[in-house]
Amino acid sequence: MEDMEDEDEKLLQEGEAMEELAHLSEKKIGYDENDYVTQRSEYANCIHEYVAPKGFKRPEFKRPSEQAKEYKFTLDIF
Repeated sequence: MEDMEDEDEKLLQEGEAMEELAHLSEKKIGYDENDYVTQRSEYANCIHEYVAPKGFKRPEFKRPSEQAKEYKFTLDIF
């Protein structure tokens, strides 16, 4: 008899856990846009977007003074 009561108790606990999971899935999953800061910088050949949590201190972005490679011809801007 005790085995049946233990089994019933386990099933009841599992049912309660499943109900709790079902309620959690009803909540919005993801992030709230109000919690993040978005910065956008446009340059001649690219768009740089940066997203970070509010309050995060980002190091200042500085464009390199020299290009990584140089060519004898003019590259297309794309």
